[in-house]
Amino acid sequence: MKNPVVTLLFTAIFGFAAGAHAGSLSTELSTSNGGREGMFFDLTAINSVSITSFDVSPSSQSDSFSIYYKSGSYSGFETDPSAWTLNTTSNAVGGVVSITPVTIMAGSSYGWYVFDNSDSMNYNDGFSVYSNADLSFSGGKGDYSPQFSDTLADRVFAGTINYTSVPEPASAALLGAGLLGLGMVRRRRAVR
Repeated sequence: MKNPVVTLLFTAIFGFAAGAHAGSLSTELSTSNGGREGMFFDLTAINSVSITSFDVSPSSQSDSFSIYYKSGSYSGFETDPSAWTLNTTSNAVGGVVSITPVTIMAGSSYGWYVFDNSDSMNYNDGFSVYSNADLSFSGGKGDYSPQFSDTLADRVFAGTINYTSVPEPASAALLGAGLLGLGMVRRRRAVR
């Protein structure tokens, strides 16, 4: 490409698009227990991500779930409903609960509370940490019905957290520079 502005625009658009990707982080999926309606855990973004859905391990693949989140850790807030934001209450479809995406910036942590309104979900004993290049999971605690009532330590959510990566500001700046350059080229051609 001979025109440096076109080259910059091409790099900005395709560099920005290439920066975003879908990912997932799974905990131990073979479960040792069942019978907890809710699970508390923390997610910490290594790279900025947007949480989009949870693959859950309920007694039924179509149970109704309520998904809550809060900035910071869940720890110390398990019985305080006022600290939490309800994201969605919906039925799992094939074991997947879609949510309104929640963005967690790199270095930030969010507490999550996944509650099975219909029955109970499977879990593992202990406190576990799982991570990949984008996201880290740590937790957790279990909860009986009603929500935010009776917690039991050392219970781990058995499932998968699905997310998309969020391009860093430098990628967005590069895209903006490319679009600005394109605008300048168009304006220069219009003036001639």
